[in-house]
Formats: sequence, structure tokens, C-alpha cells
Amino acid sequence: VRVWTDRGDGHGRQNVVTGTLQTQAAFPDIRLYADAIAWSGGEDTGFITSHRLMKVAHHTGHSERFGPPSGSAVRTWNIATCHVHENRIYAEWLTSNTAEWHRQLGHDIVERAAATADAVERLTVPPATPIPFDGIGAPVGPLLRGIDAIWNRRELPAIGRLYAPGLRFHGPTDREFYGRGEYRGFVVSLLAALPDLVFEVDEAIQTPDAGDSTLVATRWRAAGTHAGGGPWGPPTGRRVHLWGATQYRLRQGRIEEEWMMFNEFEVLQQIYRGAPFESGPAGS
Repeated sequence: VRVWTDRGDGHGRQNVVTGTLQTQAAFPDIRLYADAIAWSGGEDTGFITSHRLMKVAHHTGHSERFGPPSGSAVRTWNIATCHVHENRIYAEWLTSNTAEWHRQLGHDIVERAAATADAVERLTVPPATPIPFDGIGAPVGPLLRGIDAIWNRRELPAIGRLYAPGLRFHGPTDREFYGRGEYRGFVVSLLAALPDLVFEVDEAIQTPDAGDSTLVATRWRAAGTHAGGGPWGPPTGRRVHLWGATQYRLRQGRIEEEWMMFNEFEVLQQIYRGAPFESGPAGS
């Protein structure tokens, strides 16, 4: 198996076991609860799955990654995208809410990112082949074209066409937005911080759904230059790579709820590596 996380890439199931044991050593009572699974495929061709999970634990053990035990309770979520064949995972992209994990442990997020920024030197950006935004039927096709309009062409009015008025948004570092206005502000803040951002979708799946709504999941990546103010402090000129996964709940062709997770802690590591830190918006 090949696994990509915000700490780099790994190869082999023993690597997965080792990483899991290290987490369990720091959080002995950790429990994972499945919130939703988007999927496509079949027994013959294999499956692509997008798992949204909630993690609940107490920090009672030692960990190089998270420091000495603090006793803090943590509650975070993540999305794991898996390629599965004959009931075995052979590729996985794990997007974790690492910044929020540190925040709940009482860490200053920016300070922690600066202190561990050498990890980005070992970073491998997940390889992928972007899929086209055109020529795909509903509901995935209109969704991808809307994403392209918003993030690549900066057509912010597309938010009103793609999203329902009562949108609920869940994002990294426990961002919670209600309505299109707050979501629009979030989009503007990222585009302001990374003015030359380019956004690519590498995978999109639609779950067969017997109800009146549809669950669509994407795996994506983006890159831009930290040349403007925004959620990550004053501009540094650093080149930044983002990658993540998003699940969308659509009803009558519009997004009613969105769960977006990306490597925000690693973004901070890329921005603050090799420089003294100053606590700013991301660390507050």
C-alpha cells in the first residue's frame, strides 16, 4: 500500500501499523466513528471510497509528534480516500485536521508549525492526473465546473448558483460557516493569501443514493504563492502546496452541506520554515 498524509508519503502496510501504534501510544483510548462513506465502483473493477471519520481521545501518553501527555480531550475529524481491490486498500490519501488537533492540546499552532517545519523537506506531493471540468454529466459535472469557476476563474457569483442559501460548511481547524456569505468570505481570504492559486480536482465520485440527496466526494490539490494577507499571517512569498478532500451533500443540484479538509498544518509549515514565528490569526 502507498499512503500519503500531511507528514509525507509512506510505503507498505507495516508503515501503516507503526503509525497507528504511535498514535495509540499517545492516545490509548482513541476511538474512530464513521460519519459518512462515499463510494463508487464494483467487485470486478474495485472501489474508490471517501471515508469521513470522527476521532475522540484523551492525550495521556508520550509522543514525539504531540509532546508529553497533557490529559487534554481531543475531538477531530478527517477524510480518507482509498483505492480498494479484493477487499484490500492499495492506495490511501489521508487528510487530517492536524492544526485543530494541536489547538485542542493547548499548542500555539504557528509556533508548533515553525518548530516542526523541517518535515516539509521530506514532503511528497501526491501524484495525480487532474480530471477535466467539462464533458461530465450531472451532478458531478456541474459541481466540477462550479468549482473551476469559483477557485480558478474567481467568479464569486458562482457561489450563489452552486450553493444553497442555508449552506452548512465544515472545514479544517474546526471552521464552521452558515450561509453563503460566510463561505464567500472564506474563499476570498484564501484567494487573497494565494493570489495566483490554481485548483485541480484529481478524483470525483458520486455515491448511489436512494434518497432525495446525493453525496459527491472529490480529492484535489492546489498551489499558489503566499503573496497576500489572509488567514496565515503577513505575506512571505513562499510557494505553498495544498491537497485535500471534500464531501458535498447536494439536493436538487445545489450544495446544502460541505465538508472540506486539507493539509492546513502543513501549509503553515511551508510558510514558516526557516523563519522566526509570530503568533497570528492562524495561531489564535
